[in-house]
Amino acid sequence: MASFFLPSARGAADATDCIIIGAGIAGLAAGDYLRKKGWGVTILEARERVGGRVWSRADWKGKNPMDVGASWIHGISKNPMAERAQKEGIRTVPFDYEKKAVYHAGGSRISSEKEKRIEKNFRKTLKLVNATAEELLMDVSLRKTFTAAEKKLGWSQEELAQLDFKAHTEIEHEFGANLEDLSAQYWDEGEELSGGDAIVPGGLGAIVEPWARGQDIRFGQAVERVSYNRDGVRVRTSQGLEMRAKKLILTVPLGILKKGKIVFDPPLPKEKLDAIGRIGFGNYQKTALLYEELFWDPELHLFDWDGGATGREWAEWVNLYPFTGEPALIAFHTAQAAYGIESMTDREISDAATDALASALGKKVPRPKDMIVSKWGHDPYSLGAYSFMGVGATPADRIMLGKPLAGSLYFAGEAISENYSATMHGAYESGLSAAKACWGS
Repeated sequence: MASFFLPSARGAADATDCIIIGAGIAGLAAGDYLRKKGWGVTILEARERVGGRVWSRADWKGKNPMDVGASWIHGISKNPMAERAQKEGIRTVPFDYEKKAVYHAGGSRISSEKEKRIEKNFRKTLKLVNATAEELLMDVSLRKTFTAAEKKLGWSQEELAQLDFKAHTEIEHEFGANLEDLSAQYWDEGEELSGGDAIVPGGLGAIVEPWARGQDIRFGQAVERVSYNRDGVRVRTSQGLEMRAKKLILTVPLGILKKGKIVFDPPLPKEKLDAIGRIGFGNYQKTALLYEELFWDPELHLFDWDGGATGREWAEWVNLYPFTGEPALIAFHTAQAAYGIESMTDREISDAATDALASALGKKVPRPKDMIVSKWGHDPYSLGAYSFMGVGATPADRIMLGKPLAGSLYFAGEAISENYSATMHGAYESGLSAAKACWGS
C-alpha cells in the first residue's frame, strides 16, 4: 500500500486533494463545494464541454440555443435548479401540460370528452397494476402486470389500443424504457417536487455553466482506469494523463459503468456490480426542427400523434413557439424507438418527421430549414439518457450504487438518487452529498 503514491514508470503523477470524473451537474456541484472548503480539485471530463447530459447547442439557425439533453426544470418549488436560475437572472417559463392535443392520422383531434374517458380508463388500469405488483413474491415486468390488468378489466380492442398508446406517452416516455424493461414493483419509485415544470428559453446550459467558473477542468480526458485503496486513488486517462489524489468522486453516467468502460483496481465488489446490472439505463431521443413559419396550433405546448404504424413512431411533440417565439418543434422517441431513429441518416430522419407531421396535422407540411438530432444512445460518453428501475431492481440498489469504497472512492450522479433519479436536481444533490461525505471523512 505504501507504494501506491510512488512515481510511476512514466514519471510522477499530478496530485491534488480530490479528483472528480465528469463535468456534468453532479461533478460541478461537488467541485464547487470542495473548492470553497479550500480543497484542491481537478475535474476530468471526456468531452470538450461542461454539462454532461445538459447540452444547450447554439450551432443551429435558431435565435436561442437548443437543449438536446435535459429540457425541463421538473418541479420549481424548492428546486436548486430553479433557485439557481433565479439567482443568475435566468428566465423560466411554466410548461402547461393541459395545453395539449392528441391527433389521429389525417389531422382529426381527439375530443376532450374522449381524452377524459381514456385518462379515466388508464388510471383505473394503473391502480390495478400497482395493486397486483404489491402482491408479487417476485418482480416481473410492468408489461406483464399491465397486460394482466387490462384482461381482468375486460377492455375492448379499441380501448386496449388507446391504453397502450397512453402507456407509451405517459410511462415509456417518462422513464426512457419499454414496459417490458420496467420493474412492476418499483417503476414509479421516488418523489416529485411541487410547483409545476418550467422551460428555460435560453437553454439550461445557462444554469449549469456558472458552476464551472474558476474550476480546474481538464477536457478531452476520458478516464480508463481507477486504482483505489484506503491511502488514496490514482487514475489514468485515454490521453495518458495520470493523476493521484486523496479522494475521487465518480459521476459518469450509469451506461458507462454498465459497459465496463472504466477498469477498477481492485474490481468493484459484487454487490455494487449487481446493482449496476439491475438498475436500467434508458434512451431518450430528441429531434429539434426549425421552420420558416408556423403551420401548427401556436397555443399548444405539446401534442401527440397516435397514427404511427406501431403506436411508437413520432408519438410526442413539444411546441417551442410559446417559449422562444420561434417556429420550432421537438419530437421525442424513447427506448428501442430512440435507437431506431439514431441509426437513420439525417435525411431519413427529416423525411420521417415531415411525413409524420403531415399525417398528424392532415395537410402538406414543409421540410425543416434546420434540424438537430441528440443521439444519446450512441454517445460514447453516456451510452443512453438516464436511469430507471429495471426488472428485479429495488431502491436498495441505488443506495448500493452510491456507497463509497475504501474511504477514497465516492459515487454521484442521477442514477444514485433515491428520490429524484433522471433529473438535474437529483444529480446536483448527489454531487453535493458526495462532496460533503469526502470533506467530512
